[in-house]
Amino acid sequence: MGGVNGMGTMGAMGGVSNIGNMGAMSNMGAMGAMGNMSNMNTMSGMSSIPGMAGMAPAMSTMQGSNRLGQMGQMGQLGQMGQTQPAALGVGMQITPSMQLAQGMTGATGTSAAPGAVILVSNLNPNTIQPEHLFILCGVYGDVVRVKIMHKNRSRALVQFQLPQHAATAIAHLNGLAFQGTQIRLTPSKFPEVALPRNEEEALLTKDYSKSKIHRFKSQESYKHIHPPSSVLHLSRLPSEANQMYVTQLFVTHGFQPKKVHMFPNDKNMAFVELNSTQEAAEALVALHNKSFGDNLYLRAAFSRHAQLT
Repeated sequence: MGGVNGMGTMGAMGGVSNIGNMGAMSNMGAMGAMGNMSNMNTMSGMSSIPGMAGMAPAMSTMQGSNRLGQMGQMGQLGQMGQTQPAALGVGMQITPSMQLAQGMTGATGTSAAPGAVILVSNLNPNTIQPEHLFILCGVYGDVVRVKIMHKNRSRALVQFQLPQHAATAIAHLNGLAFQGTQIRLTPSKFPEVALPRNEEEALLTKDYSKSKIHRFKSQESYKHIHPPSSVLHLSRLPSEANQMYVTQLFVTHGFQPKKVHMFPNDKNMAFVELNSTQEAAEALVALHNKSFGDNLYLRAAFSRHAQLT
């Protein structure tokens, strides 16, 4: 195995800290990537690999193990699946619940996972506010912080709890017509959005890490992600809501619905079709979390329907 001579005390094997526990490596005879195992004469007891019983439990760190029998990159150790970052253990399978748990524990906005910050550009500098981006981007992920650039208000940074949330927002909102411009969303080089340093910056930088209206509190929430469309889904309407009530609600905020469809079995929900996707996006930003009193707040999201029949 190249320059590995003292394999009796192997060590970490390039990040594998506890090989005895790696179920995926229980049969190293199937590991094509590990090259010529027959040359590992110094590894006494490894002829019967299962369990790796011949390897000492306390294996010291391998020095100069850049080539383990021409292993190259250990990106695939015998079909070990998607590899989690080293802090969580090499070879661990990433599941949606693990990703969700990572985003919900300790994600207070003081630190961010790599890839959790996006750059939003081509904004309308005369109308854009941090709250607008919080609500719009919050349709696709839990937003921790928003910072509109002081020297160029057509650009902003948005920090999410999870990189997956940032990627979802880019996939759905990039190119969206919003407030008269076509906004652009791209990954940012910044690892996190810094808190404001003075009162002037505080007007354009907001922290939403403790917001009570984050949408993604359970895996069930991910089932309701839909691309922007001209149809909105409303929920948590007051009990007295009807077609006229919902229409007037939108008119009061400067929007004229094309159609309003109340749910026959649930008067607290409705579909509302606007004249364009841009108008629907702006109506969502204006109406989401509107208070009706008695601790009742409207919820608005893009519907799976492109139009109402």
